[in-house]
Amino acid sequence: MLGALWATGTESFAGVFLLCALCLGGLGVALGPLPGAHLAVLGALALTGAGLSALEARVDIPPALNEGGSAVLEGELERVERFDGAVRLRLAVARAGPLPEPPAAARFRVSLSGRGEGLELHPGQRVRVEARLAPDAPPSNPGERDFSSARRRQGVAFTGGFVPGRVLALSPAPSWRLALEDVRGRLTTAVHGVAPSADSAALFLTLAAGQRADLDASWEDAFSRAGLAHVLSVSGLHVAALALMTLALLRRGMVRV
Repeated sequence: MLGALWATGTESFAGVFLLCALCLGGLGVALGPLPGAHLAVLGALALTGAGLSALEARVDIPPALNEGGSAVLEGELERVERFDGAVRLRLAVARAGPLPEPPAAARFRVSLSGRGEGLELHPGQRVRVEARLAPDAPPSNPGERDFSSARRRQGVAFTGGFVPGRVLALSPAPSWRLALEDVRGRLTTAVHGVAPSADSAALFLTLAAGQRADLDASWEDAFSRAGLAHVLSVSGLHVAALALMTLALLRRGMVRV
């Protein structure tokens, strides 16, 4: 984790980090029980995190799109969030180009928003979409939370909007993705059916399933002021729950052995 945080802005050194991690890991194995071997292993883990983080953040943008503008994008949908009649897409772009030129090879992520009536899209689909892009930038309003650093670590180079009528699905979503979305949809329906209010349903879905699209901004501000914003993210409550579940399974398996 420390290696991943340290590697911010070092995308071009991903190969160097991984090579050094391999060397340090080999050194730790060779030293065996000798003093200092564990430090080599820890260093190898940190460099592995740095290398993988740098690979994740690496972008390859066609020169004609450096300043954004109207573009045609092709790639795989990673996230589809619906709220208040709108839809927000996270797209891992594989081909891109300015209109009306044909798209060329590219590698970056983009966050797009638009009206979602009648738009049936699912994570895992490959799509072609026309969008208006703006380079991702820090917030311009004083006091506004800055998510640009987190987006940069994820390789998000642009934000923007899309025209629903200009979205073309090139392939269907994998069956396991559709099954997962069906479970999420049934969970959402069940929670809203028993929750005393829409806000409480949105809070439960955020904590239990990571569905933050319906969570009101006032709730997020309240958690931030209380120093508890981490429980709303995947790096907080969800990882802790996964760690406890893994520990329980390993303990039960080891006891039986």
